[in-house]
Amino acid sequence: MKKPDKIKLDVAFTAAIMTKQAMVIVEGKDDWQIYTKLAKLIEVNVQVYQVNEFEDHAAGCHHVIACLESLQPTLAGREDYIKLVLGIIDRDVRPFRNELPTHLKGLFVTKYYSIETYFATRQNLSELISNVTSMESSYINDSILDFVEALFNQSLVDLYYISLEALKHACVLGYSAVVGYSDKGGEVFKEVIKYLLGDGKNYTLSQIEPKKSELDIFASGFGLGVKDLKYITKGKWYLYFFVYCGLQQFRQLSQRCQNAKICRSCKVGNHQDCLFKLKRKNPQPEELYERILNFIDLQECEDIVQAFRKLSRLPQISDNDGHGSGQT
Repeated sequence: MKKPDKIKLDVAFTAAIMTKQAMVIVEGKDDWQIYTKLAKLIEVNVQVYQVNEFEDHAAGCHHVIACLESLQPTLAGREDYIKLVLGIIDRDVRPFRNELPTHLKGLFVTKYYSIETYFATRQNLSELISNVTSMESSYINDSILDFVEALFNQSLVDLYYISLEALKHACVLGYSAVVGYSDKGGEVFKEVIKYLLGDGKNYTLSQIEPKKSELDIFASGFGLGVKDLKYITKGKWYLYFFVYCGLQQFRQLSQRCQNAKICRSCKVGNHQDCLFKLKRKNPQPEELYERILNFIDLQECEDIVQAFRKLSRLPQISDNDGHGSGQT
């Protein structure tokens, strides 16, 4: 069977001109789902492409950049064409290695290390609690959210040093690191959670502990502190840790409600019907990670929303502007 042909980038851009529907190019399939969902939510009519849908391109940020580079002459030809394309890449470590391609027209870089961090918000946490219990999100107040976030917040310093270790590994040639950005977040932070819950010193943190002074010196060169965590922590790590810590607290909500009489059922003595009881006895963090990615906090995503809304239909482009032949 003949392998289907990939899309030619110039043909796709010509289609964007002819249909007056902007194209958004993203790194891969996970990004495709996120940005397609966001565009639908804010009612922006765009066509989202995975970069590996295009001929001679594979998944990843480098190929998004390569696509934009090849479109630069076309974008320079007409000022309004900039409203027809947006290439989105994660911030990653580029600012720390002076590798941000800020010269490219049509490039959008996430404000945090990567897109997953945008989902670790109190609003999304409230939606997640509602999703795994019988409590409706509008009844979840700040005191409940403070309790659920407590374990995560108290462990941010540990997350900061783990991320600093990975950042130094990415920036300093030959640096021997305990952990790198290529490591799976779930495995790293299962160890950390055990430590936070009093189950002894785990390998990752015990190995990083003697490096802290060295890492502080490295961080000072960039003016970094715990406040900058979202810029140096891989998004998948940040969100997984956020959900994993949250899950430990979810398991305590019903008992807390019985004591404090928070929900409607417990207020009238029907604790067996506590609205904070988990629907499933033992939900897994991987499952909650996937669920929270279904909630979009528009306030947190405001930078992306604004970038999407700058894309527009261009009714002033005529059919005889020289682009009807598929050449750009």
